[in-house]
Amino acid sequence: MTIEATNDFTVPSPDVIRTTGVHIELVDGVQSMVAGDRPFFGIMYVFNPRTDLPYMKALRSMYEQGVRIFSYMLPLALAWDQPGPYDFSLLDELHDDILQAAPQALIIPRIFMSTPHWWDDQNPDELIGFRGPGHQIKPAPYESQPLCSYDSKLSLERKNASLASKKWRKDASEVVAAFVKHTWEKYPGYFPGYQIAYGSAGEWLPYGTYFEDRYGSYDFSKPMLRSFRSFLKSKYHTDDALRQAWNNANAQLDTAEPPDLIQIHHTDVGVFKDPRNCGQYIDWIEHYANQRHEAILVFCKAAKQAAPVDVLCGAFAGYHLQMGCSAYISQMVEIK
Repeated sequence: MTIEATNDFTVPSPDVIRTTGVHIELVDGVQSMVAGDRPFFGIMYVFNPRTDLPYMKALRSMYEQGVRIFSYMLPLALAWDQPGPYDFSLLDELHDDILQAAPQALIIPRIFMSTPHWWDDQNPDELIGFRGPGHQIKPAPYESQPLCSYDSKLSLERKNASLASKKWRKDASEVVAAFVKHTWEKYPGYFPGYQIAYGSAGEWLPYGTYFEDRYGSYDFSKPMLRSFRSFLKSKYHTDDALRQAWNNANAQLDTAEPPDLIQIHHTDVGVFKDPRNCGQYIDWIEHYANQRHEAILVFCKAAKQAAPVDVLCGAFAGYHLQMGCSAYISQMVEIK
């Protein structure tokens, strides 16, 4: 799209969004939000709805100063905290409060795809698998607040679903689709987009790997091992090709394992790794990144298909520090 010079890039109202939806389009070479045929941009205020934080006061102040796009940390597990029908009433109370303070606000929630506790208990083999000693995360005092009861799971908790878990993808997709449908029925036009979140702080970094100055391994669960071996078979086809790539005469497609702690730490020149000596490690990182991006696409597709008009749906990329910075890798340790 090429546009004529204009000063009107103001954020559209919910009434406009209800009809036009929002999509991303190249406008004069820049990725831009577009409602109908009108590009727009605006500042976003992001908050964590804890009652001991003055987020509502700040929200009102932001709105009075012209901010129209708001986001907040949304634990999807709150809507399926018990088996059975989803219950969005607690989240609706928050949305009602937001729209009372900011009547023309557009809300793009950061939706954490973490599972509820009962799901974890029923599906232990679908959870992230670790090796070696580890630590439990103590709940923060503010987790007694209704909207914050899953905060540990959103940041550092080890007890979360494996990225390769197909059951997690299916179950959580159904919940996020129900949430999108619910918000558009109850608040049509007020939700132009949804940010899909997982991993520490919702940035798709590995759960359970960052605390007490320790950087941990990835995921050795049954779903992830099955997925890794399937990935290797599609890439190498034969044991001989795998052995050559990994420089390991004992490697086999059916029994391949992620790299151990020594392989993760090993460098060849200073902080740098020689690709000829770390084929197993490179394949593991590539595969893990693929699983992460597949999960993101699954959830974004579910959210977009549930909306009656075009909506934005995206996620933090999870970064590539694990692949691109050996200095970061050298700090890693395996945990359980």
